Amino acid sequence: MRADRPKSPPKPLSYSPVDQPELFWPDYFAKRTPRPRDIAAAIHRLHEQKKYNHVCHAIRGAILHNQAQPWMYEVLPFAMELAGRPQEEINRALSSMIDVRAPTSEGMTFSAALLARLGRDKQALARYRQASQIDPTRPQPYQLGLKLAVRLKDADAVGWAASGILTYDWGPGYKQRHRNAESAGLDAEETLREGGRTQQAETLQARIAEAHKRDLILRLTWAGEGDLDLKVEEPPGTVCSYDNAMTRGGGALVHDGFGPDPKNCYEEYVCAFGISGTYHARIHHSHGNIVGKRATLTIIRYQGTSEEVVRKYPIQLTEKDRIVHLSLHQGRRKKLGKESETDKLSSSRAPVRRPSVRATAMTQSARRAARRFGRSRSELGGAQDRENAVLAGAVGFSTGITVIPEGVNMGATAVISPDRRYVRITASPAFTNITDVFTFSFMNNGGPATGGGNAGGNP
Repeated sequence: MRADRPKSPPKPLSYSPVDQPELFWPDYFAKRTPRPRDIAAAIHRLHEQKKYNHVCHAIRGAILHNQAQPWMYEVLPFAMELAGRPQEEINRALSSMIDVRAPTSEGMTFSAALLARLGRDKQALARYRQASQIDPTRPQPYQLGLKLAVRLKDADAVGWAASGILTYDWGPGYKQRHRNAESAGLDAEETLREGGRTQQAETLQARIAEAHKRDLILRLTWAGEGDLDLKVEEPPGTVCSYDNAMTRGGGALVHDGFGPDPKNCYEEYVCAFGISGTYHARIHHSHGNIVGKRATLTIIRYQGTSEEVVRKYPIQLTEKDRIVHLSLHQGRRKKLGKESETDKLSSSRAPVRRPSVRATAMTQSARRAARRFGRSRSELGGAQDRENAVLAGAVGFSTGITVIPEGVNMGATAVISPDRRYVRITASPAFTNITDVFTFSFMNNGGPATGGGNAGGNP
């Protein structure tokens, strides 16, 4: 890219309906260099006027005369589709769109999504499979590819997508996606057997069975109203915890529980594809009463294989963290998974936990908030309110607003050469999606009303 390209004064883009777009737009961009935002505005106006033929030639003219913008390669195939262009031309535009993208898993996934939107299901499915080859640990290609595989009735692709989901998909809501993957695999297997393709059906069955294997599972259980935290330090140095629910070492904290509901009093760590070595499970008594000051740590190695081993260990809780050392000799992962911007965002979305009133009141700022809350409650009414207001830990929670990015974001940095002739641009796209939204009540710490003076909330 030339940094010293002479530019004409900005002029609004205009055209005459009698002009031939295939001649007008190449000549326009050959003689002028309008601002990028003016080009985008003109393309938008042409699209609103349903001048799709003009849109196609305007974008092509800009690309031809070195005035291309990244969005043009994505808009052009859709404009050609609306303009009724031949299928061969649309396919060439799609190829150009894919070629300009970096050969990354995220780029391939995004290109596949555009292909699927244009109705090219087979091409999109092939791109999803290529994305999984670049980074096998990313669950998004498998999730999106499964829908296309089922729609196309492609048994081999169903086996690929279902096994990928069962092995690598441990984000929020994974249980339902695992059930969908298993169901799709069973349906594809049944279809193959009904069609007399027994060998392919057995191959698919073996593939799904292989995906159910788990190198290591840790499950910490207890009874009582308190909360225990499980943190796992993996052999390569990665740490799986409430703050980092998914790691590049393959570990995932799939459940973070708290009391007093017995069904919720457990923490679970799963490493389906783990690295051989020594794991350190750190057990921290966060707050609250634990019955008997005891917990149970269940360790499952090589689940789903003939060498499956299950061990249960009683854990005596003390003021200090308890650390359990365990070894994994036959881990199937050989190297760390790749890290991307999307992975950083998804790994920070840890399971939702209820905050403890005691834990919240530990800091000095929380104690000040408790005193202010108590004074405000005592001013409201009678003796019962005043009695409840001075209870230890009677803390009111204030709402905190956080902006979460969703969709496509891109940052770019530019470096100009010393002779001011060239510009080197480094682009960093990020594709994010909000998958779950939880509702909660801030009265009585999210539980049923009891008439007391304590209040709390779920963050």
